[in-house]
Amino acid sequence: MVMSSSFRMSVHRWDDNLKINVMGDFDESSANELINALEHYAQGVGIAFIRTGGLKRIRKRAKEAFHNYMLYRHLDSCHLLVFPDANASRVVPAGVESS
Repeated sequence: MVMSSSFRMSVHRWDDNLKINVMGDFDESSANELINALEHYAQGVGIAFIRTGGLKRIRKRAKEAFHNYMLYRHLDSCHLLVFPDANASRVVPAGVESS
């Protein structure tokens, strides 16, 4: 899978927490990279923070792909997903809480 040339992601896991920072343009490939990171790193995590403040452009298909993942993901992968940035409303499906 090829990431958008302007998309970057960093992942930090400590104790029972996970922080994923996403930056740049969020396209379908980028959405899949984020989904894969969540599937890989969020297993058994108490809280996963997804920082979206660094996103510049969010493509409609990327948002749809991430929405589908959020709606159908296995709820046992982690206890709580937190989207603490202003861009969260542009990425997170309606009905999912962001702070």
